[in-house]
Amino acid sequence: EMSFVEQDDIFAVGESYIRDMVAALVPNKRITVSFDRIPYHQAQALYGSDKPDLRFGMQFFDLSSVVASCGFSVFADAVA
Repeated sequence: EMSFVEQDDIFAVGESYIRDMVAALVPNKRITVSFDRIPYHQAQALYGSDKPDLRFGMQFFDLSSVVASCGFSVFADAVA
């Protein structure tokens, strides 16, 4: 039970819970790195989702300047 909590307090409890759970399930495994936090707007801009799967590095890239003069009308017309 928690009162007067901020977002960072919830993250700290969740991260602590996951670290303790991994330590209990796999005794010789410790999580020492911090959990990545991506702001909502950055996640939407980079991945198109507020819950991106970071295992694959599938970020969005703006290719407008490349496809504008590629000669394939479907892409070139979409940019224009």
